[in-house]
Amino acid sequence: MLKREPILSGRDLRSQALRRIWRNTRGIASVEFAMILPVMLIIYVGSVDVTRAVMASRKGDLVSRTLSDLVGQQPTTSPTTSATLGTIFSAAKAIMAPFPTSAMSLTVSALDIRAKSDGTCCDVMVRWSYTQGGPLRACKTPLTQVPASTPDTATNFPAPMIPGDSATQAAYAAGQSTYIIVADVHNTYSSIFSQAAHYFSNGMEKTTFTIPREAGQVTLQSPVSPGSGQSGIICF
Repeated sequence: MLKREPILSGRDLRSQALRRIWRNTRGIASVEFAMILPVMLIIYVGSVDVTRAVMASRKGDLVSRTLSDLVGQQPTTSPTTSATLGTIFSAAKAIMAPFPTSAMSLTVSALDIRAKSDGTCCDVMVRWSYTQGGPLRACKTPLTQVPASTPDTATNFPAPMIPGDSATQAAYAAGQSTYIIVADVHNTYSSIFSQAAHYFSNGMEKTTFTIPREAGQVTLQSPVSPGSGQSGIICF
């Protein structure tokens, strides 16, 4: 004799189907993977992006230090030519490989630390400035002296770099100067995440100060004959 199956209502059928679905564990790993995949990709791509940005920033530091150091090694007995500075710019840019340098600007300037017109210490003045793709440092206006913790700009100078010993102060009063080479480097980094692009770009501004290797000042040959994409100015 055949056993008759109970007749289930639509509500019972839906409940039974839901229970079967709830108890079915096939494909659960695929579902979990699909849920966490976007998060994993963001973390992976973000870590790669940040790592590349840090590498580019460190290379920018090396470019700035190399630029100021190579100019600081130029002889003080004869003027430095525009062609020499162009060669130095090319050598400094090569450090950025494999990162692009098409948007990179390089500026090198000579600064004088000397007594003010009233004989007190001290003014920091731009003697000459030379650039490839960037702004020149302004002539005639003394740089603003700021604490060491203040971010470097083209219009300020770290006050702790001004010698404070009595012998140097007396030398300033006698008309002598301290000579400084400063390199300003600006580069951009194309971040994968647009929100981080502005932050990374701000981290690509580099400034390095160097004292010339030889006694005296590194001068720029006059008249200035800048190469392609370059410009220069002699302030005094």
